[in-house]
Amino acid sequence: MNGKEADSSGIGIYKGDVSSEIKPCKDKAQDKVGAMAGLRWRFVVNGERCVKCGACAMDCPVQIIVEQPQQFFIGNGCIGCGDCYEICPVGAIERVKSNE
Repeated sequence: MNGKEADSSGIGIYKGDVSSEIKPCKDKAQDKVGAMAGLRWRFVVNGERCVKCGACAMDCPVQIIVEQPQQFFIGNGCIGCGDCYEICPVGAIERVKSNE
């Protein structure tokens, strides 16, 4: 049987294919970080702190972070999910207000 059923606790349990229930990360990207208190954010790499470990680039769901000679760079296609900000081991990713 496919669909949602409730067990004895009343918690819903999906049986069968649940792919229609899975939403892409970018649907909620701005809700996760950028929409706090109605603000929009963007992320930038602080070149003085960046140790070029590449953790941010490897963790980026849209692969928009690229290596430059001195540091990594977050491109214009950033969805604002904050994954890079959270994973950076040295705090080189900074969250700043967006002008948009």
